[in-house]
Formats: sequence, C-alpha cells, structure tokens
Amino acid sequence: MAKPKGKQGKVATNKKGGPSSKQNPNFKAKNKKGGAGFGGKGKQFKKKSQLKGSKEFNKKDTDTKKAPVEDKKRKIEADTVEQIKKKKKEKSEIVTKMMGIYEKLRRKDVTAEEKTKLIDEAVIVAEGKENEVVFKHSTVRVLEMCVKYGKNEQREKIFKIFKDNLVTLLTSKYAKFLVEKFIEYGSKEQRKKIVESFYGKVKKLIKDKRAGSILEEIYCKYANASQRAALVEEFYGPEFAVFKVASGRTLEDILENDPDKKEKIMKHMKESLTLLCQKDVLGLSVVHRALLDFFKYANTTQKSEIVEILKTNLVHVLHTKDGSKVAMNCIWLASTKDRKAITKSFKTFVMKICKEEFGHKVMFSLFDVMDDTVLLKKALFPEILINIEELMVDQYGRKVLLYILKPRNSSNFLPEVQKLLEQADDNKYSKKDSSVRQGELRDILLPNLLACLTQNAKDIMLNKSTVVVFLAALEVSKDSKQTTMLMEKVASIFAKPLKEKTDLENESESEEEKEAEEGDVQKEEKGPKADHPVVDACGHWCLKSVIKQDKKRQENGYGTLFSTILCNHVTEGGFSDWATENRGAFVLVSLLESGIQSVTDRVKADLKFVEKDKLDKELKGIELLLKLIG
Repeated sequence: MAKPKGKQGKVATNKKGGPSSKQNPNFKAKNKKGGAGFGGKGKQFKKKSQLKGSKEFNKKDTDTKKAPVEDKKRKIEADTVEQIKKKKKEKSEIVTKMMGIYEKLRRKDVTAEEKTKLIDEAVIVAEGKENEVVFKHSTVRVLEMCVKYGKNEQREKIFKIFKDNLVTLLTSKYAKFLVEKFIEYGSKEQRKKIVESFYGKVKKLIKDKRAGSILEEIYCKYANASQRAALVEEFYGPEFAVFKVASGRTLEDILENDPDKKEKIMKHMKESLTLLCQKDVLGLSVVHRALLDFFKYANTTQKSEIVEILKTNLVHVLHTKDGSKVAMNCIWLASTKDRKAITKSFKTFVMKICKEEFGHKVMFSLFDVMDDTVLLKKALFPEILINIEELMVDQYGRKVLLYILKPRNSSNFLPEVQKLLEQADDNKYSKKDSSVRQGELRDILLPNLLACLTQNAKDIMLNKSTVVVFLAALEVSKDSKQTTMLMEKVASIFAKPLKEKTDLENESESEEEKEAEEGDVQKEEKGPKADHPVVDACGHWCLKSVIKQDKKRQENGYGTLFSTILCNHVTEGGFSDWATENRGAFVLVSLLESGIQSVTDRVKADLKFVEKDKLDKELKGIELLLKLIG
C-alpha cells in the first residue's frame, strides 16, 4: 500500500512552492556557482577529512602568529599602568601641597606677610595643573582662600590661569565656587570678564543650575544697566546674541530704531520663552526681564499663549520687581477659568507671597479682578486669617490687610502703585462691581481681625506700624457686637487715672535706694502717668483719630460712637487731669470738636476742676484747649 504524499495525500512542498527534499532524495541545494552542498544558499561546507590539512585551522600556526600581538598588547598595558600610577602620584603630590597650604592659611595666627607667601606658593602649584586643582573639592578651596585673602596682583595671577575656561568653571560642581569668589572679591575688570563669558550663551547656560545661580547673582548685584541689557537681548533673536553693542540695547531702543523687526522679535521671543518656562529657569531675574519685555510689546494672542503656560507657575516668578509685574499681567489677561487656576496655585504660598517685597502687590491685583470671592475665601484666606498678627507686624504683610480694608487708599499706597493697579480696571473678564467685590472681601477678614485687635489692643495702639491697621479696621467696621467690644476695650485702657498715686511712697526705702540718693542718682517716679497711653506719642494720636471717625460713623447712620463710650468709662473729673498734659489737651480738643453734644458737655464739666493759672500755656495743645473753653 502506497504512503500518502504529505498531508491529505498532497506532495510536500517547501516555502517557495517547490518539492521538499525530504520527499525527493534526488533534490540537492545549489550555491550561487551551481555546486551542491549543505550550507544553504550561497554556502558550501567541506568534510572533516578535508579540513585536517588546512593551514587556516592549524592551531599551532594561529597561536604562533598571535603571540607577538599579545606581547605588544601586554607591553602597552604595562606602559599605561605606569603612566596612570605616575599621574596618580603627581596628583596626590599636588593635593598634598595644596592642602598643606590650606591648613596654614586657615589659621588665625598667620600674619599677613605669611599669607602672601603661602598664596604665592599656591599659585606656583596651580600653574600648568589647572584641571588637577580647580575641579576637586579639596584643592579648589585653597584657591578660594587665595582669592579672598590675596592681594590684587595675586588675584590677577590666579584669574589669568582660568580666564579662558570660565564657561567650563561655571558649570562645574566645585569650580563654580572659585568664580563666585572672584565675583565677590575680584576687580571690576575681572567681573566684567565673567559677565562677558555669558554673552552668546545665556539661553544655554541658564538651563544649567550652577551657571544659572551665578548669572542670577551677577545680574541682580553686580551688572550695570548696559551689561544687563546685553544679557537680556539674547532673547530677542540669534543676531543679538552674536553681534553685541558696547552699551547694550533694550528692546525699546531696538524697536525705536527699526520698528519692522517687532514681528520677527516677538515670534522668536515667544518660541524661546515657551521652551524656557520651566520651574528651575523661571526663578531667574534675567528671564523675568525678558518676559516683561514680551508682555509690553506682544499682541494679545501671543500673550495669551504665554499666560496659558505660566498660570500655574507664577509663584516662581513674583519675587522680583519685573517678575511681580509679569505675574500681574498674567492675572489681568487670564480668563475666569485661568484665574481660578492661578488662585489655586497660590495655596500654601499665601504667607510667603504676602510678605514678599514685590510679591504682595500680586495679591492686590488678584483681589482687584477675582469675582469668585468664595474661591478666594476657601483657597487663600484661611492662611491669612490664621496669621493676622504675623502679617500685621510685617511691613509688606500689613499692606495686604490694608488693601483688603481700604483698597488704593492714598494714605497707605503710593501714587505709582495705584497707577500700576489701574491697568486692571478695564479687563474684560471681571463682571462684578468693584465696590461689591471689596465689601465681600472685607466681610471675610473683619471678624477675625477685630477679634485679634480686641485681644492685643494696647500693644497694637502704641505701635506706630500696627496702629494703621487698627484705625483702618475701625473705620470700615459697621455696627456690630465685635465693634462695640473693641471700642469698650480701647476706652477702658485710656480711662485709667492719669495721676493716681502709688503705694511706693509709703514703703520704707531699702539700703540700695538710700545709697543711690546719696550718689545723686535721681529716681524716676513709678506710676500710671509714666506709661499712660494719653501721654504716649502714638497712643494719643490713635485716640484722636478714633474720635474723629465718629463724624463719619454718624453720617453713615451708625449708633455706636467711640466718644460716647470713652466718656462713660472715664471717671467724673478724670478729663481735668488730661488738660495738664500737652498730648492730653490735644485729645480733649478732638472731643470738643466731635460735634456730639453729650460728649462736649461732659468734657466742659470736667474742665471746671482745672486750675487754669497753673497750666503751661506755652504748650500748643493747652493753648488750643484754653481757646475752646474760653
């Protein structure tokens, strides 16, 4: 019986469709030359017997030929090892010498002459061995000390060794500290060379963390206006990085001379800044300046694209003067949705922003345009309300409180600040009336603020820095239980008798007190008069200001008046003691001019007890008081 040919009785074929060699014993694979073999396509293998006499596979011959090559390789390796050992020995000798110099230099008992000699030795060791010295943490410290304690001539020698490789030093982990020493202690010419080493490479070097930190220090502290302009102009286009002008060029100068370049420059700036708007680079002042130039001259579409990138990273920008203006521009141009994203990004950074020299103004701009006061209350105000006392004593923090209470008030904010903030008034995304928005923000702040003021009333009133917040809060507060409580607390502080005698006079004097009297040391009388707020410079001014606020409270229809509360707290005849003090007399003048009949009647009644002949009429306050009471 015949066997089936392949599966299902078919003839087995190979991949190309031909008959399989398994089924056809006469089939032989052919190489390219037509010969038969078993190596597949294009190959032909010899039998074992044919390989025995072949020279190509003679082990002895192969080993003999390789021997000289291996010997040569071993010799090269041996030479290399020797060279490495020699270099290591040289390096160790350099390190030993430099560290020996360092140990002597750092001692406090070394004289100036000895330091000069040691620095000369260090310079000699470093010459020709720059790489072995400057890139090591241990040896570069010696050079740093040489720059710090050396003379100008010695600094110049060290600088000459490295001046051609400044860019390499800027990006080195340890060598960058040597550059920083030259910036701090070097000459004007040396600083100039360091600044010029950045020319043409600013955008590249700012991406390096080490070089970026040095550029920041140079730009903020040491570079002059022309040098700063030269560093920033590289953002305007490739041609400005290559062709430098000695005086530097601002974008305003460039566009004034050639207005046609504006479109090209703005396009290049947008592309460059889009790539550079990363967290690490955004903190640099030179980038802030470039961004501010861009916002000044770019069109609305271009600005919106940058706002989209920056909206969640403004906390890394607003700490500089230029950066804060960039952040404010972003807030003004941002849509309602983007403003919410900006607000949320400020979470956990609120206190830091409020206490920033320039950053606190960014909070002003956010309060001006943000219609969603509920989001502000949830996202930002918790940090403000918890830290009211801390903000009040900070010179920038209290401005944030004052802006919430009395925004753009000329008494608290300079005209230039008001002018800057006015740019937000015509933004298209703010729909809510500004007075409504301001009222809502005040209502969020006042309860906590009034509670804090009541608790620390005396300290706040007698401090000329914090008293302005106290007065602003009372001025804008409506009739409420908290307002009344604060006024009662203030009145009780001022109602304390001015000339009450103490029991100190009845106590027997100690031996030390007698000795003090014998030594002609005058004792200062201890009594309420010494620390009474009426005779305090800040205290009496605060009291006069609160009394004057009663007129406005009456106009607004408020029933709670401080003058009335004060009269209720001061004992009968107590105002007569105030009339004997110049500052107390000024307060009485304010009470008499308050226009409240019950208050003026009470003051005049108390002044009947005053002996006018004994008053010092040369004092201005007493003079005014006597004129009013006749």
